[in-house]
Amino acid sequence: MDPKTIRKRVLAAARLLTSPTLSKQKVEDLATLLGGINPRLDHALAEIKRTWSHLDKFQAGEVVELTLEALPIHTEKDKKRKKYLLLLLSLWKDLKAEVKRVEAQAAAAAATSPAGKAGSLWNVIAGAKGPLGLVTILAVGWVALQVTAVTLTISNQGCSPINPVVNLPFPVAGISLPRETIPDGGSGVATLPPLTVTVDGTASRTVRLTALKLSMNFELGSPGISLTLDGQPLRGRVTTINLGSQKSHSLLISCR
Repeated sequence: MDPKTIRKRVLAAARLLTSPTLSKQKVEDLATLLGGINPRLDHALAEIKRTWSHLDKFQAGEVVELTLEALPIHTEKDKKRKKYLLLLLSLWKDLKAEVKRVEAQAAAAAATSPAGKAGSLWNVIAGAKGPLGLVTILAVGWVALQVTAVTLTISNQGCSPINPVVNLPFPVAGISLPRETIPDGGSGVATLPPLTVTVDGTASRTVRLTALKLSMNFELGSPGISLTLDGQPLRGRVTTINLGSQKSHSLLISCR
């Protein structure tokens, strides 16, 4: 879902959230508008639907006024109704705050360059605190990928066939790797997030990649292998690359 669509949906939801009343139809409309945008919204909507179902037992399908003014408390039924109404008001307030946050981030993403969109969408993901934070990253990572992905064309020049990595050791949002063997003279395409990566090519048989404070070593197998990214040699030096600086990159792997 692109930022413009997200913003359009949350703005429509924000208008519904300004209403002083709530009904079953309005709950369903909010779920349609906000469902699937991020797990925090999904969780908030689920809680509101659950609380509404309890409150509706005491309302008999009536419209609920989102206020405690003039709420009669004469019977046990009135007490239970007030309990669920208090909870609903709290959940309603939380949903308004989350809608406001997502709308602001979506507006920023829609108005900026592709590189800016990357930062804005990742901020939406990073803004999810608490137990839902990790779920948000995993569930919304594909949205950031659709908007900000960069491609890397890997070419084999004079080397033995390069075998694909069919399965990553764990799922990583925003990454896809070639699934076919890349023969001498052939190429494959990878999709990557627009991260800044540091490549340490000073070792004779390994290359060390660092991104987001995480590092990984890759065995080259032979000191005679050269790596060139966008015309820039990577062996024998430490290079910092901003993948988000352009939409596509090329990596030439050469053997002698």
